[in-house]
Amino acid sequence: GLPCPTYARSASRRAAARVVTDLSGDNVWPAVLATTAMLAIAVAAAYGPACRAMRVKPVEALRQ
Repeated sequence: GLPCPTYARSASRRAAARVVTDLSGDNVWPAVLATTAMLAIAVAAAYGPACRAMRVKPVEALRQ
């Protein structure tokens, strides 16, 4: 499982370095920043529905 995402990350970083002129292919921080931002957005998007689901009583949800 690990070699495939590592190769994909390396290939996408090289492709992005060709498009964005100031981005080097060896710089790790843009990938770290993008990963952190996507994780934060996913957690924020899931937080509201999860909190709402915790307030529902299971028996009442099954009866509906």
